[in-house]
Amino acid sequence: MVTLKWFPRQPDDAERWQEAIDDAYGPPAVGTVELSRQGSLWEVKLASAPPGGAYRKGDKRPSSQTDMGEVVIAALLKAGLPAKRI
Repeated sequence: MVTLKWFPRQPDDAERWQEAIDDAYGPPAVGTVELSRQGSLWEVKLASAPPGGAYRKGDKRPSSQTDMGEVVIAALLKAGLPAKRI
């Protein structure tokens, strides 16, 4: 499960967000995503995977610290969740 850090606090539908983000990371779902509430949207401030952890689907091997931001945003938007990248 990817660790989600919410600022200032998690929304009532946090489970939907967790499912969409875990799916974006693919197995193993390991990493950290920081989300910050900005009006009606949530900004993805950080979306990363550790060395040897999750990586973009289709990659043959992970980099030392993979930026998952674009993958996470796409998954959240596909799930109908209000998100953007800062």
